[in-house]
This record gives sequence, C-alpha cells and structure tokens, in this order.
Amino acid sequence: MKLFIFDMGGVVVDNFNVRPKIAEFFGKDESFFKDKKFHELFNLIMAGKISEENFWIEFCDIAKLENKGNIWGKFFKPILKKDTINLIKDLKKNYRVICGTNTLQAHYNIHKNNGDYDVFDYVYASHIIHLVKPDKEFFKYILNEENIEAKDVFFIDDYEENVQSASEIGIKAIHFDNAKNVRLKLKEFI
Repeated sequence: MKLFIFDMGGVVVDNFNVRPKIAEFFGKDESFFKDKKFHELFNLIMAGKISEENFWIEFCDIAKLENKGNIWGKFFKPILKKDTINLIKDLKKNYRVICGTNTLQAHYNIHKNNGDYDVFDYVYASHIIHLVKPDKEFFKYILNEENIEAKDVFFIDDYEENVQSASEIGIKAIHFDNAKNVRLKLKEFI
C-alpha cells in the first residue's frame, strides 16, 4: 500500500447529514428527499455543476416551497471522530493519506475553516473535480492525479456502493463501520 483515501462524512466526521434538518426547516418529512428530481439536483451541486443559489431556486421550485436563500451552512455542524483522526495520523507516519469526498462549496468551506481537512495530505472534493462517487471516474481521476496504480491504493467509505465502485477498478476498499474495525482489517494489508 502506498496511498490511503478516506471519505469524510460518516468516516472522519459525524453530524454531517443536513437533510433531516433542512426537511424540518421546510416543514417536511425526510422522505421528501427521495424524489428522483432531488437526487439529480443534489448530484449537480456535489459535482459543482450548479451554484448554491441556483440549487435553492430549483429546489424550492420543484418542492413548491418559498425560497429562503442558501441555507447549506445553517445546519452543518460536523464533529470529528477522534478514533478515525488517530488512525489517519498513525497511517501518515508511513503512507500518504488523502480525502476523497462528495461535498458542496458551503460544507467544504466549513470543513476548511474548522481545520477538519488539516489531517490529510490532500483533499479531492467532488464539487472541485466535478465528479461524484460512486462514479468510477471519481477514483480514476484521483489515481491519475496521484500518479499511482489502483493496486497500491486503499479506500475507506461508509457507503457500500462507493466501496463497490472502487473495488471494481482494482482499489482495495472496505466499508467503514468504526475506526477500531478498520484498524483490524488493515492489518491484513499493511
């Protein structure tokens, strides 16, 4: 192994999912977001293909809601997982460790301002590279930028579909449940 890629939300931080709070803010149930139109809209903003302002215009138009402006940062209060941070610090003693995350500008800025990304050697954010996991191109982009072969990379994510996608192109990947279990699984590879 030469490179470790960590997802951010659910792996390095908790309290990252703002959808329940946004639904509540608009007086809706979280199931409200299951509509395919919202899924497509979320993918556009995470890929940096639509501005946050235009996201909320389209979101409120689809949902028939009053536009309250850009509220992405209003409810985003990520909390670092100390066990995962310690795992990353331990890995960095011998390996390059980067972040590969699906995110949007407001959340990226909050993480950056909080210093949440400081533990990583580099961050590949979906809204900047214009690719969203589980698209295999997301991983291929990182491999190319890092000038590394898939067989030398280990990926950790809390979404099984992202783990599967990375595995399909030859990256060793595991589903994150907690840092302790990841440490145990990594012993097989390092």
